[in-house]
Amino acid sequence: MNFIIIYYLVINYKNINDLKEIAYMDSLTGLKNRNSLFHEAQELIRKNQRFYLIFIDLDCFKQVNDLYGHLAGDEYLCVFAGKTEKFLKNQGMLYRMSGDEFICLFMGKAPEEFLEKLSHLSFSVTDCYIPFKGCSAGSAVFPDDCLSLDKPISLADKKMYRKKNKKHSC
Repeated sequence: MNFIIIYYLVINYKNINDLKEIAYMDSLTGLKNRNSLFHEAQELIRKNQRFYLIFIDLDCFKQVNDLYGHLAGDEYLCVFAGKTEKFLKNQGMLYRMSGDEFICLFMGKAPEEFLEKLSHLSFSVTDCYIPFKGCSAGSAVFPDDCLSLDKPISLADKKMYRKKNKKHSC
């Protein structure tokens, strides 16, 4: 009888962990997702810990999907995510919001070096040589720019789109 109880406890524990992974991870890139972002950012806000929220949007990503197909576009997203995470060097966490939009919670002193590296990022997707078309980023800082999570996301998003609009269109 005790074996049966232990068996079901172990199975249920595994199922709970699987559900947590589905709820908090992006299955394509392996990054944390928007649920994780909101949960972890709210914890930083609760602790009144200073952080930068950097909103990142890939330039011309629709063109990548249209020209090379969605599987190549998926690989493009994964390569971008991996390279960008390496730039962070334990100073923050990268999250995939949706599609080609990412958010970084940056806890380092200042994100300028990270943003500089991001602006010079270069890679190509191996199988079909898709050159990286760049990305646009905007940032906001908590608590200087705002006191809730909605404001820095909105502010960083607006700054990112201003920068994106200054670039040439696809």
